[in-house]
Amino acid sequence: MLLAFEESPSQITRNLRSVGLDLQPAIDAGTLVVDAGRPAQFGLESHLLRLYQHMEELQPTVVVIDPITDFKSQGSSLDIKAMLMRMVDLLKRRGVTALFTSISIDGADEETAVSSLIDTWIQLRATEVDGRRGHGLYVLKARGMAHSHDVRALTITDHGVELGGLVPHADPEEDPRG
Repeated sequence: MLLAFEESPSQITRNLRSVGLDLQPAIDAGTLVVDAGRPAQFGLESHLLRLYQHMEELQPTVVVIDPITDFKSQGSSLDIKAMLMRMVDLLKRRGVTALFTSISIDGADEETAVSSLIDTWIQLRATEVDGRRGHGLYVLKARGMAHSHDVRALTITDHGVELGGLVPHADPEEDPRG
């Protein structure tokens, strides 16, 4: 199940098809439900109720909420954290794998607001090496398990997502690998 807050189901399927991921067969088969709506349509409690109703009706094994940062306009950071905590608790109680996306320039707001709720945090960030912009992917946090501290190059192609070699860093002070 995908709860989307920025794009319509048709935009999502079109955009993912352009990178080699066709969601339409799963949607047609009923194994994927995409529910899109603007955060401002409902209050925080209504979004939580919507998730609960979907959980009851669909019994999903995986839930994607894209992006949680869109809730910023719906309440204080404490209200949002409380709602996200209730969402995480509901999903964990039911054994559902959850993927929350977040959009941030520097990541600081989200890190302090939801870090304690997240078991594994994978960060995609903009990189610049020798005047070329790109993307780097790394594990920021993995509770209770060993993980790589490498920043790997991530490229989105018309055949999907490709993970490449290490991203060199011009400034060691900014290097999350330590």
